[in-house]
Amino acid sequence: MANVNSDSQWHLDKRVPIALILALVLQSTTAVWWAAGLTSQVERNQKMLEDYQANKERVTRLEVYQESILRELQGLRSDLKVLIQEGGKNSGD
Repeated sequence: MANVNSDSQWHLDKRVPIALILALVLQSTTAVWWAAGLTSQVERNQKMLEDYQANKERVTRLEVYQESILRELQGLRSDLKVLIQEGGKNSGD
């Protein structure tokens, strides 16, 4: 059993062209490069999404604040109209 048949061992045949080997190496390198680029793009998109979520919360708070200011302004307008109407009634006396 110590003598292993040479046909059962793996070996590179001389009939495999160098161009095929180079093409496989180039293809593998390109795949790794593409995967690295994809990873960086995913990380960049994730960062943008986090920034978007933070801005979304800020905009929501600003909208709520703006609505409260508008309600206050409408109340002041109503009060001003009442004062103007009362002032017109008093000037006729």
